[in-house]
Amino acid sequence: MNKIIYSTNGEIINTITYYISDGIYKYAVLIDGDWGSGKTWFIKNILMPKIDEYIKRSNLNSKYKKTIYLTLNGLESINEISAKLFFCIFPEGKGNVTKKISSIVNALLKSGNININVTDIGNLLSSFVNI
Repeated sequence: MNKIIYSTNGEIINTITYYISDGIYKYAVLIDGDWGSGKTWFIKNILMPKIDEYIKRSNLNSKYKKTIYLTLNGLESINEISAKLFFCIFPEGKGNVTKKISSIVNALLKSGNININVTDIGNLLSSFVNI
């Protein structure tokens, strides 16, 4: 019988803070587990505060580092994930330019099947706000 060995909370935190501190990584992190195993609780209540604390106390440029919680539950396409990611990064109501652009993008998304390229949006918004 194969015995499954799980990482401890401390091991997960250490792995992710190392991942953040190494400049070569530019990707998201996925934590997988059975439904009801406590992933959301762990991420929101333990992991995200530890990451924020690590970023603030390290020499990382915290102005450009932000933790985002994004669940993929119920999302069925890359477009839906891109749109949800956009609104996590630029929530409506934070600054006039961001609020206006978020409102426009939200209206476009509701009007039909709109393809969102997060890179293009990022490049466009970077002329207005620091991303």
